[in-house]
Amino acid sequence: MRNPNSSMLRPAAVRPAGAGLARCWWVAWTLLLAAPLATQAGSTVMLAAATPAVVTEYEVKAAYLLRFTRYIEWPAASFASPVSPIVIGVLGRNPFGDALERTVRGMKSQGRDVTVRLLGGIKEAGGCHMVFIGRGQERDEAAWLAVLRNQPVVTITDSADGLARGAILALFVEELPTGARVAFAASLPAAQAAGVQLSAAMLPSARKVIRAEPEQKGHP
Repeated sequence: MRNPNSSMLRPAAVRPAGAGLARCWWVAWTLLLAAPLATQAGSTVMLAAATPAVVTEYEVKAAYLLRFTRYIEWPAASFASPVSPIVIGVLGRNPFGDALERTVRGMKSQGRDVTVRLLGGIKEAGGCHMVFIGRGQERDEAAWLAVLRNQPVVTITDSADGLARGAILALFVEELPTGARVAFAASLPAAQAAGVQLSAAMLPSARKVIRAEPEQKGHP
């Protein structure tokens, strides 16, 4: 797999979209650090003190989506040509506004452009390499994930519950004594079923990693 870009994002205070500035969140930026730091077993990454910028929840999540593209290997057949872009689809309601498009504009990942596609339905997901499903789509989420389960598409949900429904990655907000932050979880069985590979460099930064399918009740 191509080595991920080693650029680092500064830690930032985050506020939820539509909320006042009184409530600030601290983001878990570990995934966004250089890969060599993330893969050192037992190491502690110290972040330099800095005056944080205030950004919204979905600006942070947009940064995560871009970063994820650098830690994922898709089958070669997923791309029409060596210069075809990595396409991030947003299925259902778009919670990003223009934040995701602004984040990926002019950026490259694994030598490819990164583009965003707003999807009106699951039938429009063809050709996407990542599909993000926002909150409020729970009624349709399980069905959408079932359709994409065996396709080389990295499915990402907006809550940790999505992993139980078959998503490969989940972005979610966790409350801590020091504030709230964005974290992520990953499912290796779901990635294997889709035929995509998650870099080992990203897994130590995950809040949770599902490494095997749960045992069926009644079986040893």
